[in-house]
Amino acid sequence: MMAAENPICTRFVNSLPDNRVQIAGMLVLFGIALFIESPVIDLLATSTTLAKGPQSFAAIRKFAVRLMVWCGALHLLVALTPPLFDFVLKDALSQSQEVTDAIRLPLLIMVPWSPAIGWRRHVQGLLIRNGFTKPIGLGTLVRVSSVCLVAYLGFASGRLPGAVVAAVALTFSVIAEAVFIHLAAKRFLPSAHWHEEEDGDLKTSDLMRFHSPLTLSTMVMLTAGNLVAKALANAPNHLFAMNAWQVSITLAFLIRTITFALPEVVIANWRGGDGARLLARFCGLVGVSLSGLMLLCSFLGLDVWFFTEVTKADRGVAQGAHAAFLASSLMPTLTALSSYFKGVLTVRKVTGTRVWATVSSVGVLGVILWVGVQARWQGIFVAAGAVTASQLTELCVLAVFAFAGSKGKAVGAETVQISSNS
Repeated sequence: MMAAENPICTRFVNSLPDNRVQIAGMLVLFGIALFIESPVIDLLATSTTLAKGPQSFAAIRKFAVRLMVWCGALHLLVALTPPLFDFVLKDALSQSQEVTDAIRLPLLIMVPWSPAIGWRRHVQGLLIRNGFTKPIGLGTLVRVSSVCLVAYLGFASGRLPGAVVAAVALTFSVIAEAVFIHLAAKRFLPSAHWHEEEDGDLKTSDLMRFHSPLTLSTMVMLTAGNLVAKALANAPNHLFAMNAWQVSITLAFLIRTITFALPEVVIANWRGGDGARLLARFCGLVGVSLSGLMLLCSFLGLDVWFFTEVTKADRGVAQGAHAAFLASSLMPTLTALSSYFKGVLTVRKVTGTRVWATVSSVGVLGVILWVGVQARWQGIFVAAGAVTASQLTELCVLAVFAFAGSKGKAVGAETVQISSNS
């Protein structure tokens, strides 16, 4: 449901003036906002794994608030400092002046984005740990409903640029979801029965050792979206390429996003033995089924219908998005299997391995994108191929560490020590 907000915003932005520049701006805006929020994204895994009782609960909460403040301050600094803003947009991401101008105000509007998401993911982890998962789905429904309402009001006014409408809708929606989850936690968590003993006093240093590798891997991973945006900005017919890619990922991400919940499923239900094999089969089945769904949509032309009728893209952009969507059809399978291994390694508290996997993945992505830009290949095919190859690389590295760890503790212990020292 959370992934539905992207096609909703894209639909309204495509219905407003100057839509090609505004859609290209949305692609860049998402990339920057997601990168800045990366330190708080894995609070979900940290809370789910380490919250074993009231003492650890309190320690994680204090840690989460500090991260939220840091992310919000960084976002504000980028948005309000013209030299830094121009450096990020023009020098680092190679964006044109028209795209840069389109997201100047939207980026400032989205300052509350990271703190709201950080609080929501921290509280969701506590709810998952105690088996209260129903409020999470309801909270996402609140978020999607808020996006629809605010985006429609912005569209109906007819006076706001598309990227501004999207920024207001997205920011309001994550705040609404965070408030809902906070109220749900106040209702459910007081009745929680902690079933495990505390591992002693959970210190900030312990949380940093566990959380930092997750954050680092997420930060590196989220550079991928910015690298793709930079490559597309340097591709032939760059506005068309950026539009086609943004429209394509509205549906591709909507389908693939189911796999992002799998690490927490593995963490919460890990028992080893037959249970591990059952979780592996489940994750694999989810991934293969979603890849099959993407192929079916492509062959039946349902994706083109979605792009033209739901996101309101013009026919040319929809055809480009169709090509990118088909070329990305392996992504759900690769992501689902990677999510299984991420869950396994998190349970073992060998989180440093995710850094190696992500660095390798983004390295492959960067090389393929660079070659594609230098060769002047079509941007959407370069992006789809690079993203798929990078996800395959991440899967292979995670699998190697997971299987090595299952044969002995030495590898896992060494990796934890490496992450601790770094």
